[in-house]
Amino acid sequence: MRSAYLLSGLAQCAWCDGSLVGLKRGKGHGKNCYLCVRHNHRGPEICANDIRINEGILNDAVLEAVRHVIEPRMLQDAVAQALETLRARRTLLPDQRRAIERDLAVCDGRIQHLVEAVATGKGGEAVFVELQKEQAHRAALTAQLDQADQLARVSSLDLTRIERQLTDRAENLLRLLGQHIPQTRQVLRKLMPDQLVQGKRVPGRIVCTPFDDARGQGYTFLARGSYSRLLGSGIAINDGGGGQGS
Repeated sequence: MRSAYLLSGLAQCAWCDGSLVGLKRGKGHGKNCYLCVRHNHRGPEICANDIRINEGILNDAVLEAVRHVIEPRMLQDAVAQALETLRARRTLLPDQRRAIERDLAVCDGRIQHLVEAVATGKGGEAVFVELQKEQAHRAALTAQLDQADQLARVSSLDLTRIERQLTDRAENLLRLLGQHIPQTRQVLRKLMPDQLVQGKRVPGRIVCTPFDDARGQGYTFLARGSYSRLLGSGIAINDGGGGQGS
């Protein structure tokens, strides 16, 4: 979704799961702000979140959390852990490959038996369905075998190059953050992996929980990311620019 606001559609209201969207304020009516689209369009009966927060405050708080997560020291730790996992997986490859090959042999035997049953007319709809399941299982095993072969071909030199590429990529992301809204929105989307919600894959989002207490008005926020699995958590306090929602 193309938007003039950094977090529109990327930020989500924790109370109703609706999007936080940007609202342009007219001259003399305060600064641009974010608000819950469901509360704004459908009222408090649908969502009681009437907090409007200054656009710049929430943008800056989220970007600061992202910078903290992908700052060089944290990234180096994450890369080191990932490469260590990769090296450990390589040591287990021979056993894993033999196990996959055994499963493939068993699967092929089942497929052959089912094909013969279908060919001789002994199999009904249930046999045909079972054949499709086994063929899908075989495809998955073949993919696992291909992945194992690719991993076996990775050399120590490859691991060093991967580490350098990941570090360079993170440094590029840091330079992009906040410079241009479209590019920064792309960076945020790449950092937040898709999630399964009720069996459906949906884009990851920044979940914002409103508060209105002694701290003032604002949001705490939380999101899962691809480096350390947690993009960051933080707090954004309104300075009154967004104003009280109605």
